[in-house]
Amino acid sequence: MNFSICLIAKNESKTLPRLLESLDEFRSRGGQILVLDTGSTDNTIQVAEMHGCTVHSVGDKFRREITSKLAEQINRQFVVNGEKNIVEAGDTLFDYAAARNYIAEFSPTDMIAMPDCDEFYTQFDIDKIQDAINAGFEQFEYNFVFSRDVFGAEAIKFTHCKFYNRTKLKWVGIIHEVLSGVAQKTVLDESVIKLEHAQNTETDRSGYLKGLALDCFLNPKNDRNSHYFGRELLGTGRPESAIKELNRHILMNGWLTERAQSHIFIGDARLQLGDSLGAIESYIRAFNIDSSRREPLIKIAEYYYRRENHQAAASFAEAALAIGPSDFYANNQAHYTYYPHEILYWAYWYLGKKEESKKHFELALSYRPTYEKYLEAKKFYDME
Repeated sequence: MNFSICLIAKNESKTLPRLLESLDEFRSRGGQILVLDTGSTDNTIQVAEMHGCTVHSVGDKFRREITSKLAEQINRQFVVNGEKNIVEAGDTLFDYAAARNYIAEFSPTDMIAMPDCDEFYTQFDIDKIQDAINAGFEQFEYNFVFSRDVFGAEAIKFTHCKFYNRTKLKWVGIIHEVLSGVAQKTVLDESVIKLEHAQNTETDRSGYLKGLALDCFLNPKNDRNSHYFGRELLGTGRPESAIKELNRHILMNGWLTERAQSHIFIGDARLQLGDSLGAIESYIRAFNIDSSRREPLIKIAEYYYRRENHQAAASFAEAALAIGPSDFYANNQAHYTYYPHEILYWAYWYLGKKEESKKHFELALSYRPTYEKYLEAKKFYDME
């Protein structure tokens, strides 16, 4: 086998079996799986060893503590108008990049795949992977399904890369770590590799926000982590702090699509703060920056949908339908399948355009044929 699997784990006994079972053929053909256990208190080590993995235990080796001075500096810089502190003295953070680079050094092969323990492969063609390595490729990109909706359809899906040559690329960043270096890259089709996320809902994610705060404090020019940090501030109930950080990200003039997405997050934050006009303005700014995605238009259509402004909702949803799909990681697949049609069948019904309403209802239903809300609505179209 010309590649190995390297994992970092802590208390992953609930999700690790699914990942390892997705690699049964790999292990049966002599492939090696190395696990770095970072202080598990459950039976993660036993699960790994039972599946034939080689385990290296390091305890708290890669944890970093936040001092009182550093906590005060971070909160003063990033927290706005008395919103909740982000970090406290004594908080500890896990250095993901250091841990990934450490376990990679134990690999018997230069090429390694490094999925997270709450992920699993739904496609893993070993022979084609080995052929690509033999052809000289040193880094693979492939499709990653981050989440599915309640019906099992893919909700968030994007191109992903955690399969690389450890002599050419290294991980950087305390959290939301990325590969750095130069390697010969190729994209592998879904028929070769497809990875999915199966997050354990009991996993404590508080360290993610704190790690981003520390990284943005230490590396203020890291535009991507600034974007993620702003998003996490918003998601943890700190809308004013989020707006400040997201504006800082926008001013860095980095990746256009992420800058547009920051405007969308600012719009969401303004809605939380009761500033509807400011929210609409932010969504329009997002569309002006990057008109290749439906998201800003759907956000506006949804705003009017919730406020029963039928014509406005229909206008923006129709405009969104003119835009095709893209592979940006933050795209919501619902925006490219059933959701615009749901808005439109509702809007056109109340606008008296029953044929248009039925057309969009049938399209929405085709995407979610068992959705109770749609099944109940069939009676309005004499479809029972």
